[in-house]
Amino acid sequence: MSSQNPQSMITKLIPVWRWFKQTSPEKYGSTPVGMLKNLWGECSEVVLACGLGVFGAVGTYMMFLEDKKTGQMSNRAYKDHYTVYRPNDPAIARLKEEWYANGAPPMTSTKLE
Repeated sequence: MSSQNPQSMITKLIPVWRWFKQTSPEKYGSTPVGMLKNLWGECSEVVLACGLGVFGAVGTYMMFLEDKKTGQMSNRAYKDHYTVYRPNDPAIARLKEEWYANGAPPMTSTKLE
C-alpha cells in the first residue's frame, strides 16, 4: 500500500548541471565519456572546430620543430648585398691577375655561430 504523500517538501523539477547546461546525463551517464557524448550531441560544430584548432596547433608546432632542426622554412638570403661587375671592367682584370698569382680568396662560411 502506498500513500500519495510527497517524499520531501521541496523537489527539484529542473536539474542543474555543473559543466554543460543542456546535457542529458540520463541518456549517457555522467562519466567523462558520457559527457563527451552529450557534448557531441548538443554542439557537434564546436567539437569539430576545437578538433581542427588542436590539429592546426599541433601541426604548427611540429613544423616549427622541423624548421628548427633543418632550417627549411627559413628563407634567408645567402648574402645581404652583391657586387656586379661589367665584363670589360678593369677591376675584373686586376682581380683575375691577383687570383691567378695568389689563388682565390677563402670561401666564407654560411653557418651561423
